[in-house]
Amino acid sequence: MKVKFNNFSKFIIVILLFIYTGISSQIVESDTLNIVLKKVRVGDLVAFDIDNTICNPKSDLGSSEWFDSKVKRLLSEGEDFNIIAAKLEMIHEHIELETISRSNEIIRELQDRGIYVMALTSRSLDIYWYQFFN
Repeated sequence: MKVKFNNFSKFIIVILLFIYTGISSQIVESDTLNIVLKKVRVGDLVAFDIDNTICNPKSDLGSSEWFDSKVKRLLSEGEDFNIIAAKLEMIHEHIELETISRSNEIIRELQDRGIYVMALTSRSLDIYWYQFFN
């Protein structure tokens, strides 16, 4: 069964997350996962970007940098963004991902400490379901 979220559903999820996490919040950006371990407290919510944080494609093909460069080039040639995204997402269905060093351990440690963890991506949910189950 495929689960599809429209923009309104995504908006509601984000609003509920803000309500759940309370009024006071702090956004901390980091280039390394180890800094996250030092900054968070019980009850905090840590959101990870999947691409380039938790996992990467095993080759340059399909990486965020590859995707961005293709989108720029095709937009400059006059292609419609939705058509570009659909074509490039088909390629992602055939790309193997690998976990970035220690990301699984760090996520488990955060969860064991009572910290809420979620992962975000700009890629299609269908791609991740396909890669997860195949």
